[in-house]
Amino acid sequence: MIIFPAHIRKDDNVEYIQTVSEHCRGVAKGAALLLKDIGLEKTAYLAGLVHDLGKSTVAFKQYIEKAAAGEKVQRGSVNHTFAGVRFLLEKHNSECPSGIRDIVLEILAYAVGAHHGLFDCVDDNSNNGFTKRVQKDDIDYDKALTEFFNSCSNEQEINDLLEQAENELLPVFNTIESLAENNANDIYNTQLTFYTGFLTRLILSAIIEADRSDTARFMNGTPEITARNMQEVWKSCIKNVEEKLGNLKPDTPINKTRSQISDLCVEAANLESGIYRLNLPTGAGKTLTSLRYALHHALKHNKKRIIFTMPLLSIIEQNAGIIHKYINNEDIV
Repeated sequence: MIIFPAHIRKDDNVEYIQTVSEHCRGVAKGAALLLKDIGLEKTAYLAGLVHDLGKSTVAFKQYIEKAAAGEKVQRGSVNHTFAGVRFLLEKHNSECPSGIRDIVLEILAYAVGAHHGLFDCVDDNSNNGFTKRVQKDDIDYDKALTEFFNSCSNEQEINDLLEQAENELLPVFNTIESLAENNANDIYNTQLTFYTGFLTRLILSAIIEADRSDTARFMNGTPEITARNMQEVWKSCIKNVEEKLGNLKPDTPINKTRSQISDLCVEAANLESGIYRLNLPTGAGKTLTSLRYALHHALKHNKKRIIFTMPLLSIIEQNAGIIHKYINNEDIV
């Protein structure tokens, strides 16, 4: 039986292989976990499962083995993303595309086909971005599919997951349709495709995150991340932040004001979740003040993550550095 590697690493001249099956299952589990809380667990699992179906070929095996041996290879010279797209769209009702299944298949196919680079489903010249991915004939598609079914999955599992994905996405489509219906008739279709596009990119983002994370864990030889107790994480972060802030003396009028504002924001963390505005001038300590608010609010209301958005690329590293320094936990930023 041929072993098809998704990735190969060497540690102290010992070779470790992550098979296509191991990688696809890992990405499927990771993507499913990312979208579980919003009810798209099976949808994400299916996309992750077939995302690297095209790596189950002799051509890719030779390519990855040469790369691992230090031989010069052209990155991306062996196509492995088109096979998953073709597999999904072969289930498409090509004679008369319609209904929820066809839409689900197209969304899944895009997530699979774009996980290494975005493409237009339809470009400015009305060319279908799926066409060349379905029709490309030098990707060993039949052999890849056979090997994938031999080592990783089977038709029944795929069909079961597809049916579950339809059940998950149906209420989402109903919501999207209701959002679009609130607009004038002349922009109904635009709104419909706009929201569907966001849904597609959400699923794609889960595949990209799970793919890169699973690959990084294997290549770095680190164990799979287990679920964290976020309440304990927030408590630890708050302890570290408060200790460091306690070393800052309110010895000037500005520092006194910063401290007062920061304490008010900690009190505000007890309020219900919502949208609040903190309007302060430069130098007032917004980064640490908002960090304190976020940590205390996350603990109080049992939040799973804190998201910082920055208006300028130039301040991302600056703010990230401050956050790293104060929470003293490299793993969660």
